[in-house]
Amino acid sequence: MCHDNLIKRRYKPTLKAAEVFDIILHSLRHYAVSTWIEGELALKTVQTSAGHSSLANRYGHLFPSDDYKAAMDAIAGELMG
Repeated sequence: MCHDNLIKRRYKPTLKAAEVFDIILHSLRHYAVSTWIEGELALKTVQTSAGHSSLANRYGHLFPSDDYKAAMDAIAGELMG
């Protein structure tokens, strides 16, 4: 099925039936990738499933890092302190 037919015949009727509007199909792709990253799926698995040659440019900010952990610990310490 071509993209236009998929949108008209499947995607829009599904949104209408669920009474959900204005969700761009591509947004679901970003949601899926960010959920896989949050779920700690292997980088290569996420990359392959999303069809990207690299995830660093678009999704790099979603991967936990030592700097991120230190910053969040500092914020939590100030709030709880």
